[in-house]
Amino acid sequence: MPLQLFDGPPALSPFRRAALLERCRECAPGVRGLEARFLYMAWFAEPPAAGAVRRLGEVLGASAARDSLELTPSSLLVTPRPGTISPWSSKATDIAANCGAAVDRLERGTRYLFEGASGPDLDPLRHLLHDRMIEAVAADPESLFARHEPRPLQSVALSRDGRGALEEADARWGLALSPEEIDYLADTYRRLGRD
Repeated sequence: MPLQLFDGPPALSPFRRAALLERCRECAPGVRGLEARFLYMAWFAEPPAAGAVRRLGEVLGASAARDSLELTPSSLLVTPRPGTISPWSSKATDIAANCGAAVDRLERGTRYLFEGASGPDLDPLRHLLHDRMIEAVAADPESLFARHEPRPLQSVALSRDGRGALEEADARWGLALSPEEIDYLADTYRRLGRD
């Protein structure tokens, strides 16, 4: 299988784990405990040789590899947003290659395991675990490595429809622009005389 997973060390210091646990208890009082560990996800374009997987595990200082992850109802996995490549990935992939552990892409996520809460009880905790701009709560680590064809370039007809065109594009494309950003873009492109 092209995806290999390695369990990593704890993702939070005891102090940060305790602080996060307190915030989690405010949102879900049933939470009694919390563990956070890194999960290394390695993507190989071709099925890797056993030696390559073993070497990568040595470079990562991680336990034995496996090719699937079973998320329990009391756990959540936070990864970089699908469709992006994290800065950590760029550097780690280069380092692994320089150490003789050829891998097409290496990413790191954080697996959270909760004691005293599971399933829908975890929903109010999601926002505490990740930065929505650059991370996502993933159901399947393999989705992180999906390749998509680039969409065609699109433009916003500001010269014809003004600010309303930008508001419509913001809603349609999910850009999450603030009113101030919309004002700035509409004004700037109006002065430039371009869409």
